[in-house]
Amino acid sequence: QSLALVHSLNLSSSTGDKCIKFIENLHGCQRLQVLNLNHNMIQRMERLNALTQLRELQLAHNSIQRIEGLELLSNLQRLNLSYNRIDHVPVWLGKKLQSLQTLHLQHNLITSLYEVSRLRSLSSLSDLSVSGNPASSLPHSRLFLLYHLRTLDRLDNLQVTQEERGHAHQRFNAEELERLQREVDSSQSELSRLQREQQAAVTRLHQQEETNRTLTAQTQTQHHTHTLLEQQLHTKSQLKTRAELTRAFHRLYELEQELTFYKIDTKLSPLPPCSEADTDSVAESPYIGKARHIRNTITSTSRNQTQDLDSSHPLLEDCRTQPSTGKD
Repeated sequence: QSLALVHSLNLSSSTGDKCIKFIENLHGCQRLQVLNLNHNMIQRMERLNALTQLRELQLAHNSIQRIEGLELLSNLQRLNLSYNRIDHVPVWLGKKLQSLQTLHLQHNLITSLYEVSRLRSLSSLSDLSVSGNPASSLPHSRLFLLYHLRTLDRLDNLQVTQEERGHAHQRFNAEELERLQREVDSSQSELSRLQREQQAAVTRLHQQEETNRTLTAQTQTQHHTHTLLEQQLHTKSQLKTRAELTRAFHRLYELEQELTFYKIDTKLSPLPPCSEADTDSVAESPYIGKARHIRNTITSTSRNQTQDLDSSHPLLEDCRTQPSTGKD
């Protein structure tokens, strides 16, 4: 609750003792307006978006490499990032921090003046320091920045004069026009290239769509053909099964009929005697059917044997009477 009432907080460590490495535990300082973190060992700008009322932020003499985590600090007016390792100015800085009036970036690693010219959209920026960067040693660097950042009143702790503004305009106006023309030409070339690529992509897309339609039609045709073949195969299988069943039933019927006729044959009594001429002939059965019969010769054979025995009886009688005659 006490942190919520704090307006100014000084956490700098000019003596080098107990240096801060991480920015943390500041989310409760909702009314904080001034924060001093100079002379520490901070490497990342983080956990600062909650300090929406912050107006001044001091982060000089640290090890910061990137400007980040300040997108929501729309009330920030003074930012000191000098003596760090920053080599890039993000584009969002000129769009999000519209209240920024003073920015110190001296003694960093910025190598291009165009990085700094991204700040031109900061309409309230009046004091800028970029000395000590590799880009500040370039010829006419001051005039270049004055030409692009026309709201500045002080640049590198020196007051900006109207004479310098005039020189900057004369020096870089023509170059700026040429640069803009080159950018326009480059943009047109890039646009033409993109249009050609788009046209080629559209052509490939149409070809791919046509190929897809052809493949879809072929797939449907193959599926239809496959369905017809399956139906034909199923029909043929059913017909074959029915034919086999029909043959099997017909054969079973024939076997049952023959079995029935065989049973009838075995139960029939012997037929009347017949001559030997009739015994060798095969005639049709007296009943309807395929069974055949051979006339029975057992009765005639037995009758002949009986007659032979009867004719031999006198001889037997003679044999019986002869022993009795001898005794006499």
